[in-house]
Amino acid sequence: MPDTTPTNVIAIEDDELIPDAQLAEQWGTVTRTLNSYDRASPGLPFVKIGKRKYRPVKACRAWLAARIKQPNPPRRRGRR
Repeated sequence: MPDTTPTNVIAIEDDELIPDAQLAEQWGTVTRTLNSYDRASPGLPFVKIGKRKYRPVKACRAWLAARIKQPNPPRRRGRR
């Protein structure tokens, strides 16, 4: 079976590293937004290879899942 991994993706052990532009496209945002997420606490994980920034796919999914917010339950109105 031929390898279908895109050429700009780096495979590591049980994960992949993808460039910022590719992750931004998948998430429907721009690389500038990803850079601002780097400064969040905790920041969006990345690996720098030379001048290029790559993101570990599994770690980014876990980072995003940790930020899912649950809505507050509705408040009861009036006295009971």
